[in-house]
Amino acid sequence: MSLLKNPIQFFKNIWNKFINAIEMMKISFSVLNKHKSTLLFPIYAILTIFVLIFFCILTLYFSHAINIFKPHSHHISKGMFYAITLSTLFIIIFVGSLIITLSNLGVCHYTSHILSKKPISVKNSIMLSLSKIFLVSKWAALSAFVRIFVLGSGGNRNNQVASMFGSILKAGWSMVTFFVMPKFAFENYGLFESIKQSASLMKNTFGQSIVANISFSFIHRIIVATIFPSTFYVVSNLFNPIAGFFVSISTLLIILPITTTAENIFKVAVYNFATNKPTGPFDTNKIKEMFNK
Repeated sequence: MSLLKNPIQFFKNIWNKFINAIEMMKISFSVLNKHKSTLLFPIYAILTIFVLIFFCILTLYFSHAINIFKPHSHHISKGMFYAITLSTLFIIIFVGSLIITLSNLGVCHYTSHILSKKPISVKNSIMLSLSKIFLVSKWAALSAFVRIFVLGSGGNRNNQVASMFGSILKAGWSMVTFFVMPKFAFENYGLFESIKQSASLMKNTFGQSIVANISFSFIHRIIVATIFPSTFYVVSNLFNPIAGFFVSISTLLIILPITTTAENIFKVAVYNFATNKPTGPFDTNKIKEMFNK
């Protein structure tokens, strides 16, 4: 529907897409509320990351590797410093992305069986995720590269062009890869073919998927922008800033996995419809509207 030909109908269609996407988001949270065991996947991922961080700190401490950042290490060249920093950042993002992606794949497998009303254990879902470890490793490496590139492009706030370019690139990457998790979980495509298929599915469901993508991202931003500072302020005043920081971080680690898991449930429902699989409580007519241009 062209904006110039019929602007009223155009905006009416946009509004209907928005309402439809919001309704599906509500169902995603409803499914999550009914099957709370789905949250075990992000919980396991968070615990794994914490354990790795703990052992990394111990390793740095006992090996005295942290001395590299002490004043007497001024002999390190600027180029070497940047190389070490970027390499460290790459490894951190790679490992984090690897663990989180495996968690998301577990959610996809678990959710698909829930929607199909077929029994599956958390353990079996994890094993299915681990069977894609090589594909996930490639994805984690690509994600680390893209995120460093985005941070480098948008990190300079004094350069508005670079900042805008970074924001556009980040938004585009987010949309193109919106359905990549179900593609990894249920199909045997390679890395770039999975991304291509994800982009194709996003294109076919452009209206509601964009709304859902923006909506879930908006929820994440609202949580970070409101809950973190408010919790930090309250706890800091009651106790001290250190307690406020740890309580705020803990609160985010409890709430963000909920929204992320609900987002994956939404993706699986749309994917299942596109591949003629059961969609559970999701109204197939509403999902069908997503594919209408």
